[in-house]
Amino acid sequence: MRVVSAEFVRSVVDLNELPAGRMPEIAWAGRSNVGKSSLINALTGRKGLARTSNTPGKTREINFYVIDSSWHLVDLPGYGYVAAAESDRVRWQALIEPYLERRKQLCGVAVLVDSKAGPTDLDQTMIEWLTRRGRNFAVVISKADRISDRHAADFAESLRGTLPETAPVLITSAKQKQGLRELEGWILERLSGWRKETPVRATWHSETV
Repeated sequence: MRVVSAEFVRSVVDLNELPAGRMPEIAWAGRSNVGKSSLINALTGRKGLARTSNTPGKTREINFYVIDSSWHLVDLPGYGYVAAAESDRVRWQALIEPYLERRKQLCGVAVLVDSKAGPTDLDQTMIEWLTRRGRNFAVVISKADRISDRHAADFAESLRGTLPETAPVLITSAKQKQGLRELEGWILERLSGWRKETPVRATWHSETV
């Protein structure tokens, strides 16, 4: 999958601001500072498309990127930032859960898990939540350059034993461009199952999920 065009569309803080139309979507989920923005930039080949930060909790909106004028890559706010105010956590939950549960054109969710931190309780909660609701998802091990190949392989194997058969485990490193082809393959597989009209750029209006 060679990305020809990738553009930031807008940030959404209210479900009424979600894109209209039926353009398929692939969402990025994960705890704060897990490397979602870096992996977006690596996947699209655009270094500054998604803003990266060393400060956890910087992404507090749902960010939409249109890829090749045919699908949306959706960056969800990171969960689990301990310094966030309780009101912020409640607001993020009220934004993310309805989107994940009811968004009809959501084809798949990439759940990023830090290679060194391993799956946290919140990661497990997200995985179980998606499983119960029948959402297609993949577990994406991020920052694999920080651990040995053997450790990464063992980590992936241990995760596979806890997941539905339909959920792959992918080992990636944005820094080393590792695992991008496998991630692209999963995305294309999810998009290919989506019967869509001729792709058009998203327009915006107030609507329910």
